[in-house]
Amino acid sequence: MRYAVWLVLALCLLSADQTLAAEVGPRYSVTTSKAFPDVVDDLVFAIGEENFRVTDSNRVGSAIAKRGHPDFPDSIVVHFCNLEYARLILSRAPDKLLEMPCRVVVAERDDRVVIETRLLAEDSRLGTLVGEINDILRNVVDTAAQLPGAGTHATGR
Repeated sequence: MRYAVWLVLALCLLSADQTLAAEVGPRYSVTTSKAFPDVVDDLVFAIGEENFRVTDSNRVGSAIAKRGHPDFPDSIVVHFCNLEYARLILSRAPDKLLEMPCRVVVAERDDRVVIETRLLAEDSRLGTLVGEINDILRNVVDTAAQLPGAGTHATGR
């Protein structure tokens, strides 16, 4: 009987995870050899250039380092928004509030810096807005990663 309860619980969790995965858009990730602080500065600049505003940031890596793990890799989550896009999305799909504001993660990994964002999932209620916003998100990430005179490596997942 105990195993049946665990099996039902596991199936429920698996089902919930698949539902969430269907509602969340793919990731867009770029790696660069550019220094972490330069990537963060260029990210904030790129966000402003796209007429978005940084609303908050969470310096996760430095917070962990300050709590007794000095070698923990640097990482930050940058939250940003454009209120006109937010209004357009929420007027058509109020359940998308959880996906706002937009977020970009910058993290040190294996002597490289990874810049990653979650793209909006396709949603028929949003029409061409999904494509517009996803293009902006990719451009922000690409701009933050760009080395002067060199390319970047992007992956969409």
